[in-house]
Amino acid sequence: MVPTRVLPPAITKCYEDLITLKSTQSLSTLMSILAECIVTMDKETRASNLNTLQSFFLHILDYRSQHPETYNWASQAEAPKERSITFYHLTDKIVDKLKSLFHMFAGHFVQDAASLLNANKSKDDMIFDSEAECCILERFDTLVTPLVDQIGNQMVDVEYEDRITKLLAPCLGQLAEATADEANWKTLNYQILLKTRHNSPKLRLGALQCLSELNRHLEKDYLSLLPDTVPFLAEMMEDESTEVEQKCQTVIAAMEITSIQESIQKYF
Repeated sequence: MVPTRVLPPAITKCYEDLITLKSTQSLSTLMSILAECIVTMDKETRASNLNTLQSFFLHILDYRSQHPETYNWASQAEAPKERSITFYHLTDKIVDKLKSLFHMFAGHFVQDAASLLNANKSKDDMIFDSEAECCILERFDTLVTPLVDQIGNQMVDVEYEDRITKLLAPCLGQLAEATADEANWKTLNYQILLKTRHNSPKLRLGALQCLSELNRHLEKDYLSLLPDTVPFLAEMMEDESTEVEQKCQTVIAAMEITSIQESIQKYF
């Protein structure tokens, strides 16, 4: 039986060899061996190997340099679309864990994200005239239009209403919250408002849902956006679609509670 005290240095060297050989399947076995080794170590052996183990884990768990490499792998010319899907699913999970700390990773793929959004939207969409903030001005300007244009995207297989309610509307709300800038709020709000004039009632409902989410995230800060919003709400209060009209009334009621805290009727 191999003494546990000599295994950590050997495992460290073996890990580097497996990475060089790109033998990813063997890494799982190697980590299982290391886990068993650590569990069976006595206190003295664990203390003598502490520096080796600390250095090893800090090395293999450092993702800052690996995330750009993963992005490069996913964004290569002629790379299958499944790579991009995998990359952004992975990124979503990392954002959920790191939250505001993730801003250090965001810069290198924001433009690519915007390009992918633009490349995957409906072609007949109507066109109308924190201390550690992830969305600095340049990134906001890059993302805002491609994201809002997803309101008109009917190309994807996911049910439109679910995609708007569960994905796009919360995303736009978070975008507004992250930028923390009134000029950016106005830009985002107005672009959403323009989508309420789409000829499809379904898309007008999607725009209203996004507007509602924007109001929910900004709360009282949304009051400064009301002058731009009221004329569009007045139009939708007389919409030819009963469903759109009812949704508009629901959005207005939510605004009165979360941001205005009084009746909005006097603004019409």
